[in-house]
Amino acid sequence: MTATLPTQPSTRRLRDLAWGLGAALTLLVFVVGVPVALLALAPLYLPDAIPTPGQIRGLLTGPDDGTLLLGVLALIAWIAWVVFSASVLLEVIASARRTRAPRLPLLGGVQNSASRLLATAGILLALSSGTIARAAPAQATTPQVLDQARHPHSDAAPITPVHLEATTAPAAAVARDEPALPVVTVQRGDTLWGIAERHLGSGPRYTEIRDLNSGRTQPDGRSLTNADWILPGWTLRLPVDAIGVPAGSPAAIAASAAPVAQAIVTVLPGDTLWDIATTHLGDGTRYTEIVDLNRGRTQPDGQALTDADHLQPGWILLLPHPPAPAPEAPGPMPPAATSTTAEPAPEQGASRAPEPPGNVDEPVQQGQPAPEGEVSSPAAESSTRDSDASPTIEDGDETEGSDASTQRAWFVGLTALAAAGLVGELTRRRRLQQRARRLGEHIPLPERATPAARAESTLRSAPTPVSIDAISTTLTNLGCRCYDAGRELPRVGALLLDETTLTLLLVEDDPDALAPFIANDPRTWTASTADVAAETEIDDPDRCVPYPLLVTLGHTDGATFLVNLEAAGTLAILGDDTAADEVLRALVLEAATSDLAGRLCVCIPPDDELTGLIGAFEAQRLRTIHESDERANTVQAIADALAAQGLDDTLQARGDRQAIDTWLPVAFVERTNTGHSCQPWCGATLLTRQPTADATAWTLTTNPQGDARLEPLGITLQPQRLNPDQLAALRHTLEVAVPPTPTNGPPTTLPPLDDELRTMRDALPAPPEPPAPEATVTIRVLGPIEIVGLPEGHGPLTPRMTELLVYLALHGPTTGADLDEVLYNGVRIRPGTRNALMYRTRRHVGEHVLPLASSDGLYRLGDAVTNDWDRFQCRVADGVRDDCYAPIETLTEALSYVRDRPFRGISGSAYAWADYDIQRMTETITDAATLLARHQLEANRARDALGSALHALAVNPYSEDLQCLALAAAESGQGADRAADLRERFATQALELEADAPR
Repeated sequence: MTATLPTQPSTRRLRDLAWGLGAALTLLVFVVGVPVALLALAPLYLPDAIPTPGQIRGLLTGPDDGTLLLGVLALIAWIAWVVFSASVLLEVIASARRTRAPRLPLLGGVQNSASRLLATAGILLALSSGTIARAAPAQATTPQVLDQARHPHSDAAPITPVHLEATTAPAAAVARDEPALPVVTVQRGDTLWGIAERHLGSGPRYTEIRDLNSGRTQPDGRSLTNADWILPGWTLRLPVDAIGVPAGSPAAIAASAAPVAQAIVTVLPGDTLWDIATTHLGDGTRYTEIVDLNRGRTQPDGQALTDADHLQPGWILLLPHPPAPAPEAPGPMPPAATSTTAEPAPEQGASRAPEPPGNVDEPVQQGQPAPEGEVSSPAAESSTRDSDASPTIEDGDETEGSDASTQRAWFVGLTALAAAGLVGELTRRRRLQQRARRLGEHIPLPERATPAARAESTLRSAPTPVSIDAISTTLTNLGCRCYDAGRELPRVGALLLDETTLTLLLVEDDPDALAPFIANDPRTWTASTADVAAETEIDDPDRCVPYPLLVTLGHTDGATFLVNLEAAGTLAILGDDTAADEVLRALVLEAATSDLAGRLCVCIPPDDELTGLIGAFEAQRLRTIHESDERANTVQAIADALAAQGLDDTLQARGDRQAIDTWLPVAFVERTNTGHSCQPWCGATLLTRQPTADATAWTLTTNPQGDARLEPLGITLQPQRLNPDQLAALRHTLEVAVPPTPTNGPPTTLPPLDDELRTMRDALPAPPEPPAPEATVTIRVLGPIEIVGLPEGHGPLTPRMTELLVYLALHGPTTGADLDEVLYNGVRIRPGTRNALMYRTRRHVGEHVLPLASSDGLYRLGDAVTNDWDRFQCRVADGVRDDCYAPIETLTEALSYVRDRPFRGISGSAYAWADYDIQRMTETITDAATLLARHQLEANRARDALGSALHALAVNPYSEDLQCLALAAAESGQGADRAADLRERFATQALELEADAPR
């Protein structure tokens, strides 16, 4: 494939000018020309008197000489003119007042037409105002750039270049004269109305954003022409009074406003749009952008692109713009915000982003001249370095990038780290439920499509640089190393976590850091996230958690901020009442769920709004305050114990490993402080909404915009916040997963096998149809996802293609709307994205696997496809039938389809729809293995029974039924030593869940 340097026609400007002129003429004709024509050709004359009913009846029933017909037509025309003119007038008034035009009943289509005509006519004014200013720089700059292209350096390395049109300088010149304005980058799900509400305080002010950005070329080459349609990755200028973002510099605004150089390619024989997108954009799924840029453009042979499957050699195709140079990074934004300002562009000496495969034959080294024909400009060079552009659904981005903007994202009002902690608590509870579950039962799950289910799905999509377990292990190891070195624990007041570094902020000087940390100064220790992730737990049976009250507070600029409530002693949350209440809700919820908070007890007043959470927690995690002076009594008891052992505070006691269990702190919530404040490391902490006179207390002062200031650390951050709706959704998610009441374990005597078989038959759903004889493709989900039997020669499937096939295998036939919901997590996608995914997948796998949608409009897989879950269910149903003559062999065959945990290896937001399937698959596998082991034990095949139980325990390691069967089989077939090993293993697992192991 070759690329050529085109001439520089002002196609876009001429087209916009034509559209604007056409819209203005259309408005003029309809608003002025129509009434003039009607007055001249069909004037309406009002009668001298109101006609009687008889006259009207006679007029309608008598012969007509054409007068009545012409009058009716004229009346209809006048009514249409009045309706359209009124719509135009409403839109003009609304724009002048900067409000949304009121919607007229039954006239939405007319109003939309009027609005679009006015917006299009506005382009004419914008273009005409900038014509003179743009003309001179264009004449001066374009020849210079073209001359650079015509006179390349002879020693350039040979490559296949993608040439750039020299169109950036004029716009940049104009941009330099524009006032400095704040800039935000559009994120998925954003609307102009929502951005106006967040940054301007009023949704109707979206028209100001629309007016500031209409016609501005965006990084993808498009421009804002419809206020109802903005795309992720666009940069939008805001009025100067915008909040939550800093005002951008003129240079930054110029960079964001200037159009990026346009790349083109020439089609060669055999090329496809997918191949071109893969080679030049690095992602074949972006071929739809090439289609949009080139649809209808006249090609050298006189034809035009109308069908994505029809390309002709010699055609010249425009490629999407590279990401635009980004303005300076923003300051903090409220948690509710989903827009983030663009990141600063790298310095001039920064390394360039890697080119997509196949883009060049040989890389160009820095410092060497550009290859032949390649245009080099600061704008183009800067744009190639920007590798942090926001991913978009329409781009088909299937990676799970985790950059600073992701770290500043919010998940149901929480930071990613807090969301991960809540997911960890849900996982622990589900495991406890699976542990206590008996054959044929189902553990409860949130109903599909409810706020609780959506909240859980959102939480599970939160990425973190390192896991909570890794952070906890690192801090625990730090405590062990301090003890071994005879040192006191460092007095950590807070933590900062970003993509590359974990930082400890100390409240007292300690210049000698211990591994994996290094001391930047006496109060700042840092460790790389790679070193944190590599930490393995030190084998020390007396180890303890050194900082059991770490909770996530929010985001600083680019990092997640955690506060040590023990170091604070008392944290007063002040400022805006609404914001402060939301911060307190988030703190209490995380302190009661996160592993970093040690799963300690949180006590709340009996009349507080947070008492609604008590039903969602175990009593040892969240409860009401028993007595009015409980906090004072707790602090006094711990102070007496410390004094008796000659210790200063609980941190010293923990570091010296003196009566470790005595020093676990309790968090008290008192909106109104009823006593003395809590001192640092006194054994209790106080969260209050009331100012305190205690000089040692910490304060978090919030404002309505979402920022807060933490003193005495002097840190400005965006605290995580939970509004009542978010809290209700999370509470319901936790309530559904409340662990069962502890019991004495499974029954000591097993029920008759026939009774359990009957229970299983009643619990099983109707088995699926057996696979068709011609099935040659198998989708395997009972373990890591695999698709075997696909035709070769088309390369590997993309993750989204695989997810599409897996969903259809388990839930097909289905509608297109359902596919959009599950594959894109409810995010609005560009029209045609799903169809493009279907088309690409079908090309990879063939129509026998993914046929065209049938007449009912549903998508389904072909008869050539089967899956291991259906095969497993069929064999289980056969194995529990009354007339099954070989249940052991049948259930053994069923269990042979199980390779590991269902969907093992998935992460992030992928397969969020599969949570229900995974739980039900796990339950059925557990039950099938339980019955198989029972059959084998009754047949005196203890070794086989142990193998069946252990096979299923790899899927559901916490099932009491399976653990008891494994112990019974081990004792019968392999002796007491094997059984003792299993008991120790099961006891360790139970300890992780805070449960009792089977004896």
